[in-house]
Amino acid sequence: MARENGGPVATYTGRARSILWALLPAVALGLIGAGRRSLVGSLAFALVFAAVAGSRLAQFPALQAGLPTASQIAAGLILVLAAGAAGGIIGRGVGSSLAASSPAPRQA
Repeated sequence: MARENGGPVATYTGRARSILWALLPAVALGLIGAGRRSLVGSLAFALVFAAVAGSRLAQFPALQAGLPTASQIAAGLILVLAAGAAGGIIGRGVGSSLAASSPAPRQA
């Protein structure tokens, strides 16, 4: 795959631009305010992550032969939204149960 992409066989692609692309889903999560809106936050994270990962991976020449069709992309987005919603709902439930079982904070 590295030979098809025209690069060395073993490299670390941690250029500053790559790291900034990787931070976009976390920025979306922070802008939404996921502490108050866990479902919307998880959906935003899932959509931005899928968009960033898909667009970045589609740029590799070795992967361009297997790019999905429009219907496959739509099905993938539906699955991403379903997984994001499930994660938000489960996360809210786990957070609530952990908050209920933790002792009350001491006041000084």
